[in-house]
Amino acid sequence: MEGILRDIAREDSLSGGAGLRFRFGRAGSPAGPCVYAECEGRGLHRFRFHGDKGGEMEAELARQWPEAERHADHERAAWLVAAAFDRSAGEPLPIWLGGTPFRMTVWRALLGVPCGTLLSYRELALRAGRPGAHRAVGNAVGANPVAMFIPCHRIVHSSGSTRGYRWGEEIKRHLIRRENPSLGDPADPGSVRAHLER
Repeated sequence: MEGILRDIAREDSLSGGAGLRFRFGRAGSPAGPCVYAECEGRGLHRFRFHGDKGGEMEAELARQWPEAERHADHERAAWLVAAAFDRSAGEPLPIWLGGTPFRMTVWRALLGVPCGTLLSYRELALRAGRPGAHRAVGNAVGANPVAMFIPCHRIVHSSGSTRGYRWGEEIKRHLIRRENPSLGDPADPGSVRAHLER
């Protein structure tokens, strides 16, 4: 399952989240522990690997949305993990993010990269309508706060290198291997390069 991107409305940002309800939680996944935050009625706001050491997600929500209600829901975390790793899942999940117009453009382009496809940063820049801006596109990919549902792991260096993934190269290789069983070893740049879509 992947996502459908929605912008955070200006009034929500200005209100500090007054009237909004967030749920957050953690669960294990085939690639390691995950943590999420979701705004009820708006969409998924954060999804990342490495779990939640010492309540970081709740503290992050409190800083960004001081007026919002917050409560833990670890069952929802387990459902999100199952949805993220189920390639046959149906309806896209609403994703609710704020970012610069450039980042939002890049994240929307990422949503158009299907499961089993690998693109270079240069090719993603072309698809985002920003040819020649592949380094800036790389920065936007690295700033993606919603792993899996905005599939930044499908973007690799044109050399075939998988380095630079926000949540670690081993996790990126695990996700690539899972979606591309015929690829061989994602640690081998030649195997990755052979699978790049041009």
